Amino acid sequence: MSAALALAVVALALRLWVLRALPVIDADGVSYVTLARRLADGGSAFDPLFHPLYPAAFAVVAPLAGDWELAARLVSALAGALLVLAAWALTRALLGEDAARLAAILVAVHPALVRAGTAAMPEALYALLLVGGVWAAWRALGAGAEAWLVAAGFLFGLAYLARPEGAAYLLGLVAAVLLATLRDRRRRRLAWGGGAVLAWILVAAPYLVYLRGVQGRWTLSGKLAHNLSLVQGTAGAPSPLPWRVLENAYLFQKYALPELLPGVVAFLLVPGVVARARRRGWLAQDGVLLA
Repeated sequence: MSAALALAVVALALRLWVLRALPVIDADGVSYVTLARRLADGGSAFDPLFHPLYPAAFAVVAPLAGDWELAARLVSALAGALLVLAAWALTRALLGEDAARLAAILVAVHPALVRAGTAAMPEALYALLLVGGVWAAWRALGAGAEAWLVAAGFLFGLAYLARPEGAAYLLGLVAAVLLATLRDRRRRRLAWGGGAVLAWILVAAPYLVYLRGVQGRWTLSGKLAHNLSLVQGTAGAPSPLPWRVLENAYLFQKYALPELLPGVVAFLLVPGVVARARRRGWLAQDGVLLA
């Protein structure tokens, strides 16, 4: 644990150092700052396109930071440093101490994660909440402490308030609870699973009700319809739908995959190989996958 804490301090220092070299804020970051300032002025941080947790978080920090953009970046930096501890705890539970130490090192210095930890964007906070939620779910389902399901539902609810994709993890949690119950017939787990769903609903309900009023229908985010209109070409000059689909597929593989896959490899594959390599015959079993 002391090594993980030291790495978290190193990660925070690295993010604060990089933060000073990246002065530019993008358009979405400006929108989050606008929501935080509106909240501080007595308004609401709710918006159909931008979820409220991140601006609410750095609105609390802004009076201490003395600057709205700096406050947004400090929240990301702190979340990025805490992600080191969350990654260490999750990997230690899954793969052991050696792999956990390696995962913590990778999370602390991975360029994409460092960049996310310096931006005025919710990605670092979102990642922290997701990893914490997965760890709580593992405690509940892997270690038999079912009460942790409620904590997992709560953390996934907060993740949803950071980014709409967080809602998908509640579905995964429910599916995991049902499969585990079918396997070992421990029906008491279903009650704790219901508690997880209730915790998620309680966290997300105010924003869901707001979206219902603004959109005129129940939806998880106004971003869904907005992004779909962009894909279909209805937000601007219209173009043929097949061409728009190909264009967006190209942009996804050009911009999203290069940032997504290195993090997945660093956080999951490398520590997994370290843990598996201690077992005889591991290369024959995993060689094709690694190749």
